[in-house]
Amino acid sequence: MIKAVIFDIGGVLLDFKKDDTLEYVAKSFDISLDDVKKNVYANLDLLQKSEIDEKEYWSRFASLVDRKLPENYKEFWPRQLANAEVSKDMSNLILELRSRNYKIAALSNTISSHAGYLRENFDQKMFDVFALSNEIRMRKPERGILARVAQTASIF
Repeated sequence: MIKAVIFDIGGVLLDFKKDDTLEYVAKSFDISLDDVKKNVYANLDLLQKSEIDEKEYWSRFASLVDRKLPENYKEFWPRQLANAEVSKDMSNLILELRSRNYKIAALSNTISSHAGYLRENFDQKMFDVFALSNEIRMRKPERGILARVAQTASIF
């Protein structure tokens, strides 16, 4: 019997305009968009688990692309949220499931600069558990992360 549903945020509840951000990063570093796409995911897992901060992440990125760290690096990730849109269909689905007494959790691989935005812009009354990778220091698909969220939601 299904007792709970766990929703991702990025790309499910919230649609990011990722290419705009990547193009801005490319312009800031004076590199190609392909070079950004090849290197942007290196070390992202460490950032999403708060093992490194954004300055360290972008410094490592700069080394990978053989460039200096631009002064505007703090603008990169927040820019991703500037044009983000909440899915009304998914929001309505969550409300419908809650009305049927399902436990509802949000679980997202995210970074500290996005966490505040996510907490402010998603009604946490919609969720029994709101788990962000940078806060729990685990990320999908790490073994045990779903069990941890389920335990927190008192599903077991």
